[in-house]
Amino acid sequence: MKAIKLLLVSVAVFFSQFVSAQDSYGQDFWIGVPGNYGGGGTIQLYVTAQSASSVTVSIPGLVFTTTVPVAANTLTTIALPTGVQINSGGLSALGVHITATTDVTAYLMNQQAYTTDAHLALPVDALGMDYYLMTYTPAFAPSSITIVATQNLTTVNINPTVANSQSLTVGVSTAVVLNQGDVYTV
Repeated sequence: MKAIKLLLVSVAVFFSQFVSAQDSYGQDFWIGVPGNYGGGGTIQLYVTAQSASSVTVSIPGLVFTTTVPVAANTLTTIALPTGVQINSGGLSALGVHITATTDVTAYLMNQQAYTTDAHLALPVDALGMDYYLMTYTPAFAPSSITIVATQNLTTVNINPTVANSQSLTVGVSTAVVLNQGDVYTV
């Protein structure tokens, strides 16, 4: 019995080295900034790191680039231009690229009076292939999803189950081909 327990523990330890949990730490991120209700507001990127890092934020579609130091165990705030907000559906070149010299975590906040949106950025190495949007339809605005391509010739298949801002047919899969930094909003 001891031999079986030892064997099971050994097998578990062996295979655990091949399994890693998804986390928010990374050195390469692509994000989009969905427009806040009514537009405007203050858009800030918050970056934190366990060890010192140099972080570069670029928005190729706006010809915007900034590089900032991030000290270990601190929070650094980077202001983004309001023009980065995606206020309509369809294709735009407003992807935000974040790169760092060490692992960082990035959060985005789009703040204005009476409404604030925020999200955690996932690094490219943590992204998957299948996503589902679960939402509701408020009386004042339709639900939406913002998709950002991390590499050229990214094919995204969108299969809407409800009416949407792009008039995509409910129940019919639509393929959209994006290049790195392209943003598609439905």
